[in-house]
Parts: sequence; C-alpha cells; structure tokens
Amino acid sequence: KFKRMGVSKGYPDIAIEMSNKLYHGLRIELKRVSGGVRSPEQLEWQRRLRENGYCCEFANGLDEAKRIVLDYLSNIDKAA
Repeated sequence: KFKRMGVSKGYPDIAIEMSNKLYHGLRIELKRVSGGVRSPEQLEWQRRLRENGYCCEFANGLDEAKRIVLDYLSNIDKAA
C-alpha cells in the first residue's frame, strides 16, 4: 500500500516538518522495544537525512519516540 503511495523503502515512519534551532525537521523510525532490526535502507535514509540537516533517530517503542519529540521541540525558537 505504501509503495503505491510513493513512499520509499526505509524512509522513517514519523516526519515533523518544523525546524528548530539545530535542524530543518525531525524524522523518527519506530522499532519494537526489543528485537527491532534496522535495515540497510533505513540506515541509508538516516545518513542522507542527517547530511541534509535533519534530526533522524530510531525509537525503540512509543516512550522513546515521545522523548525524542519532546527533546526536539524543546529547541524550537518560540520568538521566531
């Protein structure tokens, strides 16, 4: 289904299109709390996104994903 929608294999599951003081945006690849495997395509996307100024992280479970988002949002310049 995602392939028909044009989603590239390995692209992160969550995208936040909001820049902060350090990055253009945030990308998160969700993994199981234990046993989640990082594919070569996911690692390549992470490398490419980081090279282009994006924060790109793997999150093992929802709690870690929430922590990553809150950390990212804490660096937003509210005066901008």
